Amino acid sequence: MKTINVKVDDDIKIKSEQIFKELGLSTSSAINIFLKKVINCNGIPFELKLNNNDMYSKNDLFALLDEYKKGNINTIEKSLEELEEMENG
Repeated sequence: MKTINVKVDDDIKIKSEQIFKELGLSTSSAINIFLKKVINCNGIPFELKLNNNDMYSKNDLFALLDEYKKGNINTIEKSLEELEEMENG
């Protein structure tokens, strides 16, 4: 077993650890999941972009939030296992 030392911003560490805890994961486990996904994808397992042309504008986000509050947008809840099954086929 190898050790990786990584420097991260304090706020990022605290916030990510809170999320990992809610998911029942340690930071080490979460990083191992990420690294395994890198291997499975043969690259970074999410899209990296230099421009944000496809991102929603601030006005778009507020409009979506208003529609959600009005009940015009449906949400779907999935467990971590269900999401992994969907991702892995």
